[in-house]
Amino acid sequence: MILTRSEAKALLKITNTDQDSFIDLNLPTIEQIICDYCNTDFINKQFDYFSSGSISFIASDNSINMTGIENKKLIANDSIRVYKSLRNNQTFTIDSVSTGKIIVNDIDTIIDEDEGKGVYITKITYPKPLKLTAAKMMNFLIADLDEDKTPGAKSEKIDDYSITYEDDFQGFPLSIMKALNFYRQAYKINLFNHSSKEV
Repeated sequence: MILTRSEAKALLKITNTDQDSFIDLNLPTIEQIICDYCNTDFINKQFDYFSSGSISFIASDNSINMTGIENKKLIANDSIRVYKSLRNNQTFTIDSVSTGKIIVNDIDTIIDEDEGKGVYITKITYPKPLKLTAAKMMNFLIADLDEDKTPGAKSEKIDDYSITYEDDFQGFPLSIMKALNFYRQAYKINLFNHSSKEV
């Protein structure tokens, strides 16, 4: 995960628990929007992905299951991304690893899925500076809850009320998103055939 709830609250100087559920709900969305904007999933190139038709997903304990999965050099707090599943193509943060099982963070919801499809899993490594941008994005969403503020307003006029909004990417002002430009890629790497595809 790019940013945890505790990190978001520390960066935004939030000391109460009023926004905890809101933060938890929006962290995965912010993570995906950052990946979309940068046109990369931040795959750890030193970690070879693994694939199997015997990987299953169980919602009751929020787990990813496969014989020998504990030998894949994954540990608690690692971020992984699932590809080519029927219902679970997303990033997950690992809570724990045990024999045949990975339990993921409860913010990242698993959907029941039987084995039988060739699922790919790889490790994700996010650059630390992304935390600052993710926190600013969260702050923007929290400000959107405040009726006295106008998030994304570039200019505002009182008489004959008028407002101009900033250019945005999926609802977030480019003034926030531009910090991610260093990580943007022109092409997204296709993990499965080692070729590039423009998106």
